[in-house]
Amino acid sequence: MNKAAGVKIIRLVKRRADLTLAQFRDYWLTRHALHEQHAMATTPLQRVVASIATGEVALGGTVPPFDGMVALYFRSLEDARATLSGPETAAMREDAKNFLDPRTSPQIFADEYLVSEKEDASGTVRRSGQLKTIRTISRRRDLTHAQFKDYWLNQHSKLEREVIETTSMQRIIASFALPGTRWFRTSTALQSSTSRRSRTYARCSRDPFRG
Repeated sequence: MNKAAGVKIIRLVKRRADLTLAQFRDYWLTRHALHEQHAMATTPLQRVVASIATGEVALGGTVPPFDGMVALYFRSLEDARATLSGPETAAMREDAKNFLDPRTSPQIFADEYLVSEKEDASGTVRRSGQLKTIRTISRRRDLTHAQFKDYWLNQHSKLEREVIETTSMQRIIASFALPGTRWFRTSTALQSSTSRRSRTYARCSRDPFRG
């Protein structure tokens, strides 16, 4: 079990109603990405990963719950807060209105854990275009956040490691909301599972700044 250094902000987004999924994806990865690159060059923002829905609906749903997810990585919570409220990212925040629906963008401050991965995952999981599933999860009401996190990392993770060993799934990452930070809606954790072949609603795990 490896905990990633620093913190990240996870934001789940829906596209503007007047955009197709293809238009949404194109705007994000070509035009909005320029603002993200500028933010990385001028602020403590370390890394940006965008995951964009395939249009498929997973787990028996009828409508995808979101069209994309962005993860913004920082060395500290203080860096994250200062960056996203500072003038250097004002243009990036304003540009988001050109392709995102601001009414449906829950976000959490989170820490990240690599739960398990195949031995050759670093060579087989692509930096861009990799298929993955994303799940938002709320804890049982009778559990505290600490109990929920402890059970997942020390008990449930054993089953996830077994899945890695016995299926085509390549990697499982769990992210947990940081207690005491402002977050929206009810998600207290997010699971990302990377697979070679899977029906999923998040296909493009894209890190446009690291190859």
